[in-house]
Amino acid sequence: MLVFAGFVPATPLLLPSVAGERLGEIKKTSEALNTLLDHFTVTRPTDLIIVAGGAGHAEAISVEVADPYTTSLAAVGDLGYSAKYHPSFSLIDALQRASRKSDFAFTLDTASELNLSTTIALEKVMNQRHLPIVPVLTSRQDLKHHFHFGELLREVVSHSNRRVAIICTGNLGHVEGNPAGTQLNDTIENALKTQNASGLLQITDELRLSARETCLKELAVLFGALADTHSEVKLLSREDVFGVGLMVADFTLPL
Repeated sequence: MLVFAGFVPATPLLLPSVAGERLGEIKKTSEALNTLLDHFTVTRPTDLIIVAGGAGHAEAISVEVADPYTTSLAAVGDLGYSAKYHPSFSLIDALQRASRKSDFAFTLDTASELNLSTTIALEKVMNQRHLPIVPVLTSRQDLKHHFHFGELLREVVSHSNRRVAIICTGNLGHVEGNPAGTQLNDTIENALKTQNASGLLQITDELRLSARETCLKELAVLFGALADTHSEVKLLSREDVFGVGLMVADFTLPL
């Protein structure tokens, strides 16, 4: 069953080891994340599905399968960081079976090192927890395809006896000197507050590319997973940091 859903930023500035003295410049986002994590803890999840962007496949959404998963923050200057995670084999198997049954474009990969966005989100969310994970990478397919993948996730989770959390991660549009970024971010905020999936899915590729976002496909998956669940959304924060929009959103599911 689905017990928790949320959206978190993918900026390395959330990590004290990377941000250093700049950590105070994202105080609003950090406080919102603490609120989100309090709710995450209360829901007592047993497994975590985490959806992030990256160098995914052109024609298939993918899940990495390795045991253990390894991580690194060397790309953002933290050479000493190391953490390991383990897969939720039962959920991954159920997802693969469901995708085959519905003829959905989905594939499994065997890279052991998780990408940077996934690593940052896990570092903030797990906080010394050791939940098994399902690391999902978006593809180059359109928003509607990712929405339908979210629906597939919802079906798989609804038939599971595990207490599953879904967290998607990414950043809003670039706003500094970029009206398209502000327009996109306002559109996303409105779609979230009204839970208007069609408003999100109708965002054009031209606007997406001009805004340089890294969150829309991840949000489309989240909207699909929450469709018809009667969830309530709380936009905990939205702020622009060094010209990039950051957002934290928490979804409360009915008991």
